Amino acid sequence: MTSQRCIRVWSFFAIAVLSITTLTVWSGTFVDDFSDHKPDGWKKVGGTWKIKDGGYHGIEPNSVEGAVLIGDPNWGPDYSIEVKVRNAGGAWLAICVRWVDINNHYDWWIDLANKQGDLYIKKGNYTQKTVDNIPLDLKKEFSIKLVVEGFTLSGYFNGKQINTWEDKEKSFKTGAIGLSVWQGEATFDDIVIEGKNVPGNLAVNIRNKLAVTWGKIRKGLARP
Repeated sequence: MTSQRCIRVWSFFAIAVLSITTLTVWSGTFVDDFSDHKPDGWKKVGGTWKIKDGGYHGIEPNSVEGAVLIGDPNWGPDYSIEVKVRNAGGAWLAICVRWVDINNHYDWWIDLANKQGDLYIKKGNYTQKTVDNIPLDLKKEFSIKLVVEGFTLSGYFNGKQINTWEDKEKSFKTGAIGLSVWQGEATFDDIVIEGKNVPGNLAVNIRNKLAVTWGKIRKGLARP
């Protein structure tokens, strides 16, 4: 006789499979939580980076920008990137957008020492465009988000918009997306990149999680 427990388990799995089979790879949403312990697709530009504490940890103790990039100009021109941050220390960390090269990009820098969020543009040298206080508590995980629409950038901290700035010179039309640390370190996790031309991978990630869940279910069924 089939136990009620087995019926419930099989019902759950049937619903999950039905849900997955109706999904497509949702165009416009790319996610990475580093649950596979691999920084797939990320390119190191500077600093030391490794998977640590369930995220992608970057450290750059010197006066040199340490960054990792993902995507290419085809992901743009407009998109947003949101990321959770923990284990932050030192001076600076950032989200970068429309990264052309190490000397040309837009940035949402978090000034850890002064608890500020600042929008910058780098054209050879950095130029600061905004200065705003943020309720930063380095003992707690926090989220930062940068949205670029046309030539307007908007920075968010823990879901609240902090600032906005328009580049009237229209400096960078396209470019990659990056994470950066400078004279400090941080762990970046649960990254969500959204945009019309961003290649979706959300459904793929869900399928991977389902495979793990099914493995656990099978182990559970094997127990008396």
